[in-house]
Amino acid sequence: MVESPFLRHFPEESRYILASMEGQDYLESITEDEFRELILNLLNGVDPRSIFEAAFYEDIIIPMHRAIREMYVAGEEDDESFILNGPITAARWLTGHFKKLAEDYTIQRLKAMWRERNLKGYSNLVHDELVAGLQWGEEIPPYMISEEDRKLCFWLIGSTSGKGWAGQFGRDRERLLPWAENLCDRIETADDVLAIARHAGSLSKKGGLKSMMGNLLEDPVLFAALKLCGLEFCGRNSVLEENGQFTLDLRAAGEHHRQADAAVMISESLIYFDIGWVSDSNPELTADKLQRFQNLSQNEYANTIVIISQAAEGGEVRRIAAETNATLIVMGGNAWVTELHENLVERGLQTELPPIDVENMPSGDDLLNGMKDRYTRPDSW
Repeated sequence: MVESPFLRHFPEESRYILASMEGQDYLESITEDEFRELILNLLNGVDPRSIFEAAFYEDIIIPMHRAIREMYVAGEEDDESFILNGPITAARWLTGHFKKLAEDYTIQRLKAMWRERNLKGYSNLVHDELVAGLQWGEEIPPYMISEEDRKLCFWLIGSTSGKGWAGQFGRDRERLLPWAENLCDRIETADDVLAIARHAGSLSKKGGLKSMMGNLLEDPVLFAALKLCGLEFCGRNSVLEENGQFTLDLRAAGEHHRQADAAVMISESLIYFDIGWVSDSNPELTADKLQRFQNLSQNEYANTIVIISQAAEGGEVRRIAAETNATLIVMGGNAWVTELHENLVERGLQTELPPIDVENMPSGDDLLNGMKDRYTRPDSW
């Protein structure tokens, strides 16, 4: 696998920025007590973004902006047009990568191309050496580049390797180069190129932070809240047989094979939970959380509790909750666990809610036990 000139010039000490953001890495960076305190703060209505984002700018965004500039400065020492032609060059590398995937440029095919050109010494060459030894003219060579390299190249054309590749380009490599050429027609200075790359990189990393944060926090917050309400955890995606039990990550239950982030059995009925740190202004709310309302019976609407970070008065979430008789609980700035407990008591739960403090919080191991298999106990705990 080869490296684009952008990855080659990207500072080695900053390459961690190009990797996906993983919740396990965050767990490794804190102590067990700090993790329990984090979950406790969220149970008391603290917005997790106020905890995560300050460090995010210090650890990711500022170093990323600095690294992109250093990359361009280093590249310009080898090629004076490295910056201004950067978007087109990046698009060519992306096109070559997707070309290899789509057209299957095997070693056998490349060796045949050497033979057609009467070239010698190809028998022991690997794929990229075979590619490099051919004259391609205006044709773009088929290279395979790493996930980190692709991510960087997408930033340099003002896009992203996930939603941008799918939504902006329809996963069609033939649209990459025309887009980059049009972009360069509108660029006047090297600062314009820097601004495009930094903007796309910032959007990409902020989206990654939101995804990591949600995946990391949803399970332990629900686990801790339901344990404090006096419920018994029966494992992930478990069939609930007795009142007072709860499960997480329910994949199929009820008449319509209801999916839910959690479910509780009270008075012989299942109560479904959906949780997310999203707001009315976030389109993912409707796409991800409230799409689960489709095709539910009226009884299942009434047995749904939606827990989200924000919901504006008169907003879409409150409207849907009111129309469907679903219960909406807003975390941000509220004593929402108390509200949740009161709601469950009205449904038949017979428990007392203890003080929501560190003394009554589940242990770090108990919280991890309720989380997805990808999370393991950090060595530092």
